Amino acid sequence: MSEKVNSRGFNATVDQVYAAEVQFVGPTLTNTVKEACLVNFKIAQSFGSGFYRVIWWTATCKDAGDGKTTVTLAAQVNSNAFGDGRAKRDQSELFWKNIDAALKNAPSTSSQAMSQGGSDSAVILQLSYDPSGADITPDGDYAGSTPSQLKVKAGTHSVKI
Repeated sequence: MSEKVNSRGFNATVDQVYAAEVQFVGPTLTNTVKEACLVNFKIAQSFGSGFYRVIWWTATCKDAGDGKTTVTLAAQVNSNAFGDGRAKRDQSELFWKNIDAALKNAPSTSSQAMSQGGSDSAVILQLSYDPSGADITPDGDYAGSTPSQLKVKAGTHSVKI
């Protein structure tokens, strides 16, 4: 049973929001559908003695027009353990905080920014590997795990997975 957690609006395109979600979710990603701006991920918590809780998350985007996007976040928990409500609230707050941060650092897609080009331009690298969870090291600096999207300056880079 899926439960709506909440929705938020962003002053960003659907593509920018999708890229921010995939970048934040990273190693907990279980499925994405770019065309539907759908991101599924899970976060597991262990409490010892073989007891654990898994919260499956679904983030869905909708184009609100004029470069704005609405995201709905829903959760499904595998137990009715004490503290499930708090865990969902804490994890959803972390999700929103990280999406906000990723969007602040996202490259602009305005025609003015794209026409400027030059060495200060940024590009998004979409990286995946089978099996997922492989370390990504662009230019010798650890940057997360696959699958992921990374923002880098335009130009030549050495990326190790």
